[in-house]
Amino acid sequence: MSELLGLLRALGVDGFQSILTRIDERAGESFAEELDGDGDVRVEGQRTRDELMAKFVAPGDEGLSTRIFQATADRPEGYPDDLPFLSGTNMMTCLASASVHQSGVRVALWTGERDAGETLKAVVTESSKIGWAVASQSGLVTRMVSGDRERIVSYLPTGTGTPTVMLFEQT
Repeated sequence: MSELLGLLRALGVDGFQSILTRIDERAGESFAEELDGDGDVRVEGQRTRDELMAKFVAPGDEGLSTRIFQATADRPEGYPDDLPFLSGTNMMTCLASASVHQSGVRVALWTGERDAGETLKAVVTESSKIGWAVASQSGLVTRMVSGDRERIVSYLPTGTGTPTVMLFEQT
């Protein structure tokens, strides 16, 4: 993952946002671009009716897939069944993997008008409805389990004034 992570760090938040904006502006057309100058690392993406998708690909099957769902009243088509849906809340998922044979990491972020404590409580409640149990809680961090899987749900201070709740789990 080191080559891909190094490139994403170099892009920074502004560079990452710029790529997402360029994908969004193509209004449904596929997007593909080299990121490192020698063709080893590339990004592919597309805007659909319900989501914005971006996939960063590097040598050795390294990859990072991003999906962004806009706030809607009803669960959009393609929204992951194993993640909580919060009506009226933006959601972004990132799935990173080093190869198809190794485990990866999934991160989901919820942002919106609710305060962080309310969003955190809603993510925990909705996770419980789909089979996750609270294992421990400490302040604004909740550890949940489902069988042998574990996820951490916590408030993520962003400094932007937008309440953000993060879910982290190994896949």
